[in-house]
Amino acid sequence: MRHLIVRTFELTLIIGLCFGAIYSQSTSTSTPARYATVNAVLENTSNKSVLIWATGNVPKTLADTSKFRVAPGTKKGLVVTVPANGQVKFTASAGPTPDKSDILGATLGTCIWRQEPNTPNKVPYVVYNGSGLTCGSTTK
Repeated sequence: MRHLIVRTFELTLIIGLCFGAIYSQSTSTSTPARYATVNAVLENTSNKSVLIWATGNVPKTLADTSKFRVAPGTKKGLVVTVPANGQVKFTASAGPTPDKSDILGATLGTCIWRQEPNTPNKVPYVVYNGSGLTCGSTTK
């Protein structure tokens, strides 16, 4: 009889632990992603070539500049990271100086794109028009 009581207690304890583990796994809340990546559309409607980049993704070497260069009258895509606050700052610059001492060159404009809540299909659409940079959204 004593053996039966001990086994019943052990079985109850094991079942309780199993349900506890299952319950704790099913009720844990997942943390929303702090960062997401989107493919921004960059457009240059001016008559001069520019570099356009997002904060945190700045050209570091002369070789990097080709990834960020947008030729006159063209569009290109750029993968950017959207932080938890949903804001991405874009910067346009003239590019390397003739002596290559400054790979970014003069800043020509900046704008901040804000991700619209509950619209994950919207991505940055950034336009340099010769006098400044404008941030808007487009549907991916």
